[in-house]
Amino acid sequence: MAVWGGSNHQKRAARANAAKEKTTVSDGQPCPLGKCHLRVTVARADTGEGVAAVEVQAKGPKKDSKSTAATTGLADFGVVDPGAYTISLKLGDANKKKYDPPKPVTITINKGDTKAQRIEIVPLVKFRVMLVDADGKGVSSASWNLDAPVKKGKTGSNGLIEADVPWDSDDNRELKVKYPGKEPSDAPAAKPLKKKTPAPYPAPVDVTEFTDDAPGKIIPETDISWKITLADLPDGDSDDGVLARLGNLGYDTADDTKTKRAVQAYQMVYLKANPGSGKPADILGDLKTRHDGNS
Repeated sequence: MAVWGGSNHQKRAARANAAKEKTTVSDGQPCPLGKCHLRVTVARADTGEGVAAVEVQAKGPKKDSKSTAATTGLADFGVVDPGAYTISLKLGDANKKKYDPPKPVTITINKGDTKAQRIEIVPLVKFRVMLVDADGKGVSSASWNLDAPVKKGKTGSNGLIEADVPWDSDDNRELKVKYPGKEPSDAPAAKPLKKKTPAPYPAPVDVTEFTDDAPGKIIPETDISWKITLADLPDGDSDDGVLARLGNLGYDTADDTKTKRAVQAYQMVYLKANPGSGKPADILGDLKTRHDGNS
């Protein structure tokens, strides 16, 4: 199961451009008193909403740091000396789990200017793949390696593979999985045929001359590589959302007949209903919770 966690952010993304214009409207405006002012706004890259409790560090003619305010994400440095400044962000423990830290920004403030600098930070979303066996149970102890972001690990008892990825990252990535398997074993040797006393006619045949060659070792195939393309899922409260999530779980929903069978199979495996109704609406709540988790 693969889940792209950006679907909720997509609905609010239109706010970002408006918020950006509002924040930078005073950039470069002259101060009649000839003093320099610096204001830095830290905002989410997906929605444009301000991010609170981020330490903004300004290094230039003088060094200073300010914490962003709630709701607006504004760090107001007030009056500063003119010159070149490097603006960097220091995320706290809570924000480190939510955002991908941006690179420092270099700006120049001329005498008498007010500089309104906007820095966008990219939210992290969850990339999840769940390995399940034929009975719908998680596959544990499977080694995995993800190329973007570079991360590797082993699945627990629930078969979950999980990584934090930037909201605006490239949608294409490769996941390599090595399923746990037994060491190659020697196949059982073929039993020799018992020699029988040949009948007088036809001519005697020595059956030991027709034994099969001993079979080779049985080597299970456990290495799998997937090319994965991520996209926003339809909302989970609709038939389209149900079909998309069933597809992520490996069910075939190519047409109405296959969709009904897929829903019935889901109802049998996860809801212990046999026979199931086959109606997408009847698994909507359970499927959304099981598939999306806490994302």
